[in-house]
Amino acid sequence: MNSNHKPPRLKKNAQETIDSAVALARLVLNEPKLSDTHKKGVLNYVIWKITEAKYSKYKLPLRTEAAHAVLRRGGSRGLRHEHVFTRKWLVLKLLKAPRRAKNLLNEFAIGCVVTKREAARLDKHHRKQGWKRYRALKLRVIELQHDGAPAPFTFPR
Repeated sequence: MNSNHKPPRLKKNAQETIDSAVALARLVLNEPKLSDTHKKGVLNYVIWKITEAKYSKYKLPLRTEAAHAVLRRGGSRGLRHEHVFTRKWLVLKLLKAPRRAKNLLNEFAIGCVVTKREAARLDKHHRKQGWKRYRALKLRVIELQHDGAPAPFTFPR
């Protein structure tokens, strides 16, 4: 292992956390007595829990090169845990297709560490979703490998 890179450490209870969050989403989505406002609040929480289930907030393997530089200096100040597919967009998808909750969460609940400045730029591209926002801003994303070495991340089409 390269001493300059720390490998991402998978949380021990990651799958349990994900399964629990998906179960909570299903319960909420299938409860007719809950208002949409309450459903949206709980689903927003669920998305956070899933994107932080495997790795701590700023220890995600997916990160921009700028965020990676901050983390390599030992800090996290000025970083943001960004949801590649916005929470608002994903919540609306879940409300429209509650039977697909598990698949939607598995496919679209993705976190990426970015700088505060990058997050502000991404927020302005809210009409686009997913990696299209990153591509539009020409943000370079890396993915930490199991040995901690950064590798260029290829945006899915």
